[in-house]
Amino acid sequence: MSRRDEWRKRALASIDAAREDLLAISHDIFEYAEVAFEEFRSAERLRHFLRERGYRISDVEGLPTAFVAEKGTGSPVVAFMAEYDALPEIGHACGHNIIAAAAVGAGLGVASFIEESGGTVRVIGTPAEEGGGGKIIMVDKGVFDDVDAAMIVHPSGAYMADDHSYAIQSFDIQFIGKAAHAASGPQHGINALDAAVEFLVSLNAFREHMTDDGRIHAIITHGGSAVNVIPERSELKVAVRATTKEYLDELIQQVERRVKGASISTGCQYSIKPRGLLCREINVNRELSRLFEENFKSLGIPVAPRGDSKGSTDVGNVSHVVPTIQAYVGIGADVCHTIEFREASISEKGDEAVINGAKVMALTAADILSDETVLERMRSSFKGQ
Repeated sequence: MSRRDEWRKRALASIDAAREDLLAISHDIFEYAEVAFEEFRSAERLRHFLRERGYRISDVEGLPTAFVAEKGTGSPVVAFMAEYDALPEIGHACGHNIIAAAAVGAGLGVASFIEESGGTVRVIGTPAEEGGGGKIIMVDKGVFDDVDAAMIVHPSGAYMADDHSYAIQSFDIQFIGKAAHAASGPQHGINALDAAVEFLVSLNAFREHMTDDGRIHAIITHGGSAVNVIPERSELKVAVRATTKEYLDELIQQVERRVKGASISTGCQYSIKPRGLLCREINVNRELSRLFEENFKSLGIPVAPRGDSKGSTDVGNVSHVVPTIQAYVGIGADVCHTIEFREASISEKGDEAVINGAKVMALTAADILSDETVLERMRSSFKGQ
């Protein structure tokens, strides 16, 4: 038996042996349901589990619910990203409890042979994927600087070895007018709600000229306080998405033009401020995608092609600094951020997704650590993109 096959066999056995522990992690984090940057119990649950199994744990400055756990020394460095934040009110309707447990399981699998293979295995706890951009902050802090391959599995309706996503930047927009009585003195007022409506009408007209590579969403969050008072303030939230950073910049310019246009035509003052951090589109590493597909199939799991549906994630920012893959594990529910998806994340299929996700990442790590040419192809794919 080759060393690759021996390490793969050992990794799978380690994950199977830890099955009940991994499912307990998934279910505990599901119950905690902690939102972005508040995942203290979830992060400590993972830290404690890994520390007990010989992982060295380090903090990330300024991010108390982030951590880096590692075993081994030197390069290559293979990292599994754990997410564990829930959505407000609806809980783990994106299945991050599965992501966390699978990352830990993959780490256990690789730990079974890391002393022989050389290199380092890391489980990186990444908070606040749901709108907080935890990985963006961690990229800026250099957490991924020496990582050779970063992996994550995300629950979905089917198993998939590929991904695509939108880059996204959100904005807070405000128009300031002048209040007046709507009946006795409307001529003295400047209607800020009119500016918001005019902006939205202009935005809707522009959608005819957009390609399928972009999306713009907008809502009015404040439009006045009384019907007989000319609104002196209106507020909107806008999200701009695109499949490339270049097109995202173009669409942001179009939004800014329409804000200015509505301001000029109504006489309102305006402000437009970025809300949150800019998530990049995912830069899929084709070599990692190929390995994942092969390893899913080696586990007897059929792989579906990635459809046209796209979201946004801070995994994209990681993928622009290190070869990265976000693959998908099937839990029998297609539409995330729903109650149905939440319940599927602790169903029997959700539990199987934890184990299968851990295994496919550990097998891929074994491929990388046992064959230098795999690492070279992965790096070449990254440079080519």
